[in-house]
Amino acid sequence: NLIGATNAALVLQKVQPINAGNYSVRVSNAAGAVISSDARLTLTSPPTITRQPQNQTAVAGSSGNFTVAATGTDPLRYQWRFNGRDLIGGTNATLALSNLQSTNAGAYSVRVSNSVGSVTSLDARLTLNLPPMIIQQPESRTAVPGANVAFLVRATGTAPLAYQWLFE
Repeated sequence: NLIGATNAALVLQKVQPINAGNYSVRVSNAAGAVISSDARLTLTSPPTITRQPQNQTAVAGSSGNFTVAATGTDPLRYQWRFNGRDLIGGTNATLALSNLQSTNAGAYSVRVSNSVGSVTSLDARLTLNLPPMIIQQPESRTAVPGANVAFLVRATGTAPLAYQWLFE
């Protein structure tokens, strides 16, 4: 029995998860009593992100994952975004990326939604470390004894690049 619930209407204010469940009413008079069928109170909640996707650093050609954890009324739907645009097929709590290239570097986020609402994660950045690549080889030189000689190499890759010349 609910204390004070003696009217034809039952008004529950500021319902909480503890209030979820089945409700029925017994109606009685001098001739008898009857109990209604159950009316179920189900509480729904919008999604809440409980673990944000984290920044990732990877080497070009490798794989990487972004993961989000969320709570809320099921079913939860996920839509991953890259630099603000929806990713086709990015509809799970984990976004798996493979054969990473420089075009994959940027900001990733995920929108989690359900029938009640939606929430978008913070951006997680993917940074790629590009291996060194020589773009201009050193050229052979001819010199007379006592002259100054310079060799030059040009390379690209994720900074800082370290150079160590070798002889023989």
